[in-house]
Amino acid sequence: MLVADSQSIMRSILQRGHDLSICDPSALYLAVEQLTLLLLLQEALLHQGALSILSVSAHLFSVEPVVLAVS
Repeated sequence: MLVADSQSIMRSILQRGHDLSICDPSALYLAVEQLTLLLLLQEALLHQGALSILSVSAHLFSVEPVVLAVS
């Protein structure tokens, strides 16, 4: 079961990228890159099933913390 699904993660990252892109045109590109990494990590965890909880810290990805629970 995912506490935060891919769409909510995407909305959070893209909103942050949109907010930053006013000052920095490369911020949206960075946000999409971060989203891609998160989705790849989520996919790997779903297939591996080794971890039950993943916390993505705000300082690592420059977005609000996202907690995923993988069943």
